[in-house]
Amino acid sequence: MTRLEAVRDLSRSEHPTSLALPLVMGALCAGAIFWGLRNPEWGDSLRSMLGMGLVVIFIAWQFAQAWWMRVPFREFALVRSEVDGADASQQGQLLNALSPALWMAVGFVVFIVLARYSDSFNNQFDTFFKFSWVALMLGLGTTVFLLLRRMQGDAATDARVAAFSGWFALGYWGFLAYHAGVLLYSLSRDPSFVFDLVFMFITILVAIYSLSVQALKAEGIINRQNVIFYATAFTIAYGASSFFLTADEGLISDPKTVGRVAHIIVLASGMLVLLLANYNFLTGRGLMKKGFFEALRGQ
Repeated sequence: MTRLEAVRDLSRSEHPTSLALPLVMGALCAGAIFWGLRNPEWGDSLRSMLGMGLVVIFIAWQFAQAWWMRVPFREFALVRSEVDGADASQQGQLLNALSPALWMAVGFVVFIVLARYSDSFNNQFDTFFKFSWVALMLGLGTTVFLLLRRMQGDAATDARVAAFSGWFALGYWGFLAYHAGVLLYSLSRDPSFVFDLVFMFITILVAIYSLSVQALKAEGIINRQNVIFYATAFTIAYGASSFFLTADEGLISDPKTVGRVAHIIVLASGMLVLLLANYNFLTGRGLMKKGFFEALRGQ
């Protein structure tokens, strides 16, 4: 609809009337869904279709969260990559290799503090938990590092490539370490709603920042006037999908499954985002002309 000039001008206006179109469309869609659910003939089919839609939104948001989180770390890494020299190359390669281990150590400190002040978690913080934490972080880190080195090839020692890759990894692995830690924390406990609510608030801020960067670089559907509206709408859609998936026992029997699956999807998406961010840096600097999967295979 934004291809129509009248709609485009209305939705991108700074005047409060720019909210009229999404509000009207939202009300019409909500009314149609409410009427459809009460229909005796195909209400159950619509309910099942909406349930699958919630699953799609839930999965898509996990990747979107991982994708948006790259922006602040990428901007920081781009600034740090404007360097030359062997020292910068060595520092970048070292950061790239050790970032998962550094955040693993930070996670240990957090777990020790939690175990000290929480008797229930102290019982969970046993040898198996510690081994799982080390194995998870080192396993993910080693996998990404080997794939990244294969993709970078000879460019891995380039000062700018190494600096960008290292500083980006240092920041982004903190995000992945959070999800890995909460995943382990919630395996034998109730869903970590407090942690998730705090992180959702942080995610909203990062989403607004990330979409703002996109809006300022390329004024498309998302622009400087409606960026907060889109960021909030995306977050509400995710919150609603999580809530209804947890509440609908017919779709998912165990509420803990929702949180676990969410963190697993974010971890898998985050590994892909790490590789994509480095790939985009290489292609943007003209250092690689291969396709993404071709580069991963080292061809």
